[in-house]
Formats: sequence, C-alpha cells, structure tokens
Amino acid sequence: MRLVFDDPDFDGQLQRSVAKEPYGMANLGECLAIANHIGEDDTESWFDAFADFATDLRGAAEQAALREHGVTAREEFLRASEYYRNAFFYQRGDLDALRLHEAYEAHRACFQAAIRYLAFPVEAATVPEEDFYIAGYFAAPTDDGTPRPTLVVPSGYDSTAEELYPAMAAAVEHGYNAFVFDGPGQGSVLYKQRVTMRPDWERVLPTVIDVLSSRSDVDNARIVLLGRSFAGLLAPRAAAHEPRLAALVVDPGQYDMGAAMLERLPAQIADRLDEDSPEVEAYANVMLDHPRWRRFFLPRMAAHGSTNVLDYLRTLRDYHAKGHAELIRCPTLVCDNEEDAVSTLQGATLYDHLSSPKSYIRFASAEGAAGHCEGLNQPIFTRVCSIGWTRRSSGIKQPPSQAFCSPDRSGHQARCLLLATKQKNRPRRGRGRRKRRLCTSRGETLAASALPNRLGVGVLRRGRTGHHRHRAQRSSHEAVVHQVLGQQIKLSLLARQLNRVGYLSGRQGQKAGFHCHRFNGIPRLGSGAAHNDALLNFRSQEAKLDQVLIQSIGSGSAGSNKAGDKESSNFQFHSK
Repeated sequence: MRLVFDDPDFDGQLQRSVAKEPYGMANLGECLAIANHIGEDDTESWFDAFADFATDLRGAAEQAALREHGVTAREEFLRASEYYRNAFFYQRGDLDALRLHEAYEAHRACFQAAIRYLAFPVEAATVPEEDFYIAGYFAAPTDDGTPRPTLVVPSGYDSTAEELYPAMAAAVEHGYNAFVFDGPGQGSVLYKQRVTMRPDWERVLPTVIDVLSSRSDVDNARIVLLGRSFAGLLAPRAAAHEPRLAALVVDPGQYDMGAAMLERLPAQIADRLDEDSPEVEAYANVMLDHPRWRRFFLPRMAAHGSTNVLDYLRTLRDYHAKGHAELIRCPTLVCDNEEDAVSTLQGATLYDHLSSPKSYIRFASAEGAAGHCEGLNQPIFTRVCSIGWTRRSSGIKQPPSQAFCSPDRSGHQARCLLLATKQKNRPRRGRGRRKRRLCTSRGETLAASALPNRLGVGVLRRGRTGHHRHRAQRSSHEAVVHQVLGQQIKLSLLARQLNRVGYLSGRQGQKAGFHCHRFNGIPRLGSGAAHNDALLNFRSQEAKLDQVLIQSIGSGSAGSNKAGDKESSNFQFHSK
C-alpha cells in the first residue's frame, strides 16, 4: 500500500513512523507534512525534514516541561524521539557520520525525557556481557515489586531500544513487565560501543535472563521472548538453548537469512560467492552505484563490520536457525505476512522445523496488515497475537482490569488503577443478569458492574438504528482503589481512561449541574435550551466534578444499599 512516495523503501520507512501513532510516538498529519519537504530518492532532504520537525517538537516539549504540563511534554518528547530516529535512518552507512550521532543522541535524550511523564515506572538498565554491555529499559505496571510475567524484546536490524516503546507500553497495559534492549550490532551497542552483529545469540540471551531472574518483580516461570523483524531470526537461535523461557513469539519467523538473500542476487554473484576473484568482487561492488542498493547494503555492512558487499554476503550465511529450531522446547508462535518482502514467508519453513508446541499465523492485506511486521496495523499483532496467544499458551492469567491515566496538566504523574474485585449474580427480569462491557483504551474489556454505582456511569449501547444509548448501571458490590499523585482527583481522567465513554448521569450528575455530558478533554453540549448552562468555565466544572467523585466514593452514602455501604468502607485514597 502506497502512502506518499513512489520509492517503496522511502514509503515503507514513512509508514513505519505512522504505525506508531496508536502509541503516541507519531502523528499522521505531522508525518505527511514532513513528507512534503522530502524529494524522491533524496536522503539529505529526508534527514533535514525529519530532524527539523523533531527539533521544533523537542523545543515545545521542553517548554511544556518547564511549565509542568506533563501530558504535552510526554507526547511531544515521544514524537520527537521517533522523528529523530527516522531522520538518521539513511545515515547509518557511516558509523562516524556526525549527523548520525547527533540525531541518535537526540533520539535517546527525548525518549529518556519522556520517561518521567509516563504513567508507569520505567528504568534504564544495562546487562554486562564479556566485552560489552547490553543497554535497554525495564518497565512494569507498578513499582510494588509484585512478581509478574515478563516480555523480553530485543531490537531488530535497524531499530533501537527506544523505538520499542510500543511493545513496552502494550505489555505493561496487559499486566506484563517488559525489558526492551539493544544487543550486538543494534542501537547503542553499535553506535556507542562499536560492537557489531553476531549470529550466536544463544550466547547473548542467557546473561539477560540471568539478570531478569534475579529481580524480585519478575516471575521466573513466565518469561517470554519476542523477536520481530531481524530478531525473528535471532530469537529462535537464542530460545533453542535457553530452557527458562515460557514461550517464544517471532514476527516474521525467519529460518535462513543467507539463503533468502542469495535468492535475490544476480546469478553472477550467487553462483560465484565463494570465488576469491577481483571480477566477482567488482561485480558485487557495482550494486553500490545504484541509490536503492546503496541504501540497502551500506547500513548492513556497517552493522556487520564488513568492508565490502562480498564480505557481507558471505557473513550472512552464518545467520540461520538450522540445527537450532529443532531444539526449541517452549510453545512457539510463528507469524508470517503474505506481503512481507523481507522474510519472504520463511516463517512457514521455521514452523516446519519446530518440534515444540507451535502455532502459525499468516497476516493478510485484507486485515489491513500488509507489509513487514504488519505495516500500519501494529495493534493486530500486539494485542491479538503476541499478548493474547502468549497468555493462552503459557498459562498466564488475565490480570484484573486496569488502566493507566496520563499525567495531568499540572505535570504530576497521576496513576489511576481500577480493580474489578467481584461480582454478585443478582437475577434480572427477562433473560437474567447479563454483563455489559466497556472497551478500554487498548482493546481490553471492562465489566460495567466494576464501576462505582454511585457515580451513575452510563453504559454505551448501540441500537439497531446505529445510535448510541446509555443506561445508568446501578449495582453496589464493587471496590475501586484510586492511586493519585497530585492534589486533585479529576473525573475527566477517569472518563478518558474508559475509552472516553464515561457519562455522568443520575441524581449526582444533576446536582453538579450536568446531565449526560460526555467528557473528552472538554464537556460536550446536550440538546435543547436546558443544556445551555454547559458553557460554564471548564475549570469550575472540574471542581464540581471533584466534589461529586469524593462524595460518591468517599462517603459511600448516596444511592447505596446496605451491601454497597458495607463494601464502600474498602475505598481508600493513597497519595504519594
């Protein structure tokens, strides 16, 4: 699918940034605006367009941080980090290039600046190896030290640990820890330490697992390895010799990188690869005269420490899972894509060589998932396949419904943890009690009965005509724990947390001066003259909402029955 550029490489890298929009690392409008300043096959204008836009965003983020506008700072730091990464993408052929190092340092700095505004704890972490150290980030849903399943995610051929933030955020939201990192030939290990790529990841991963297993907040029986892109080859090599893994996920699965490369080369090179002659070497180096092949080979040669194309092609023959895939014992999910020009459906070959419990998925363009690693449709892999399959295959239970609020406008990092603790099977008229469910921000479902009944939170329902209706859910057997950092508890945060479907209705809402208004950052008007009062100042509205929330949850009196009053004593407010 073409987005802007005729060159499939340029267009693919633009789509790579756009695909991060669901995770706050890009914006479609911004990416299209950047693309307007890029010429076809012009890598210099590519760098200038992305770097200039990222610099402006970084300045705005720094100003927002000074004003303690945490949400704005986080969003703009994350997008600036991604745009800096894309800026230096075509500079990687020369590891001494000044532009590469300046943009890479800015890429890291912006991501690390965004960390302090995230709604979950993230810490920079290093793992010492024999002659270098692995650099990455460890994230957890909370910092309470509870042992949790952990997703281990290495970088790919040209990615960085910072670029793996979407995998980190998705894992945390599903109740996992996540450790994303750069290994040999990747990110900081390549650019800062000059340690090049190596195929024997069975010697790299064990140290990572050793360090993770020593942490009290990691469930050693639930460590899952996820390899995407080039890591779809490295991860099986590592998993074959690591018995402590609960599951392995590769997307796309790759079995023999060297053989796949030789199939794409002219016969004059592929058939004479082992010849040590100036003629073959000269023929191979001719490919560097073509701009597209030059962009393809030079960064890979640098990552492998190769001095010429022929040396790189010979080195690549060591990158395979032959004799290793058969040794994997943990449940394995192999993904493929019918339009992935990188793996060329090697996932099916890897799948055939597995003797462990295994599953295979081939994504199709009809699902909107065309391209390498599902292209623009990243959530279809993250939610449905990676997290969902891993939970089923390795026995990881679904965590309690939870959601994380973004930092509020004052810059304080607020975290709202919503726990649905229990439900009573109270019969209803007609077909009996039926759970109504709300969609949270990333695809999970939350039982409507998990919401405090005294807030009168409405449940969205779609009728046959396609219009939304709402009903007030009035149950009284829920416990809600709100952990808030800061001075105010904002109901608007709770509304946004529930996928922006929170409605304030019933007596409490009417007492506050609002009736069935939807809060999506600002209140929306109702219909009719009776709703003209909704044009009140937004800050005064929030103050009233605060009182409604405190009275409804804190007092536990309005509109409750005996059972509700008994359980409302469990409500506690914690401030740090």
